[in-house]
Amino acid sequence: MATSMAKVGEERGKGKQLFLSMETGQEEEKREYSVRHREENVKKRGNTWA
Repeated sequence: MATSMAKVGEERGKGKQLFLSMETGQEEEKREYSVRHREENVKKRGNTWA
């Protein structure tokens, strides 16, 4: 039961991701970049609050 539901969710997720990437691909990339950038900055400074 759980595995089949996970597979269904995965397939739905793939479809949504494709749709979202067409609609808001640039926004998604910007957010991904900002998150990655923030993580790198945290590593450099050694901050723990972020």
